[in-house]
Amino acid sequence: SYTAAYTYAKFIDSGGPALNIQNMYDRRPERGLADTDIRHNFIASYVYDLPVGKGKRWNLQNAILDGVLGGWQINGITNFRSGMPITITVANDLANVGTGGQRADATGIKPTKHDPRTNNLLGFDRAAYATPARGRFGTLARNTQPGFGINNWDFSAIKNFPLPFITESSRLQLRFEWFNFFNHTQFLNPGATVNAPATFGLVNSTLDPRILQIAAKLYW
Repeated sequence: SYTAAYTYAKFIDSGGPALNIQNMYDRRPERGLADTDIRHNFIASYVYDLPVGKGKRWNLQNAILDGVLGGWQINGITNFRSGMPITITVANDLANVGTGGQRADATGIKPTKHDPRTNNLLGFDRAAYATPARGRFGTLARNTQPGFGINNWDFSAIKNFPLPFITESSRLQLRFEWFNFFNHTQFLNPGATVNAPATFGLVNSTLDPRILQIAAKLYW
């Protein structure tokens, strides 16, 4: 059995609470991509009983072979997802108005992503942004910088051992489960404060690498 779904969407809002609005007297510049905008999202899940073992398509009469090769089930969840956008901000209340959510200046260069693995951990083109002059708001809109997406495969292999001496339906189940099976590096968003040069644009964290867990379940 399997399911698969693809969603193409665009999520626009007018920002969050008043404390995160750049200019409390003008909310129009706050309209833009939502923090959770995901343009493309594909997800598939699947379950497959391998047709190997006693009573199956490839019938194994040998008890030892059936114990090793029979009764396996494989399962997985695959997700390909666009990155959520990033707002480039400034620190220290440069506009001198006592509000948060102040943003950088746009320089006219199109925001682009970089591969941190080949750009010294740099996640985007910093030349697209500049620090505003003190006493004014930045010209940048919300969530203009594309973030990093997801390419994740979770996989499991399950082996069932019948235990007819307990009850007719009893079995011992061994589970081998891999999260991020192919060990793809899933980057988290870079530093987004334009006037913090030590971290601006740099990627310093990721989601978890490949994780394997083994479990046993007794059904009776």
